[in-house]
Amino acid sequence: MTVKLHGPKFYCELSGISLDHLLKFIYSGELRASNVASPTSKRKRWLISEDDWESFLARRATREGDTPITAADSPRRKPSHREFV
Repeated sequence: MTVKLHGPKFYCELSGISLDHLLKFIYSGELRASNVASPTSKRKRWLISEDDWESFLARRATREGDTPITAADSPRRKPSHREFV
């Protein structure tokens, strides 16, 4: 069995959320990730499995069968331009 691992930036680009927001999910324990940095390293190096990502999305879904809102679909997102009539 092969486990596919990706870094946080991969999932940020995939979902449209910011890196800071994704790291908050990791630090809070809501998103499972592994720190693969050396023990002497001051900087953490996170890897997230595809299975953990799918579990995270399933827990965040509003109803069964719904998919979570991405940044592009957010109703709070302001349009990039205004239309004048």
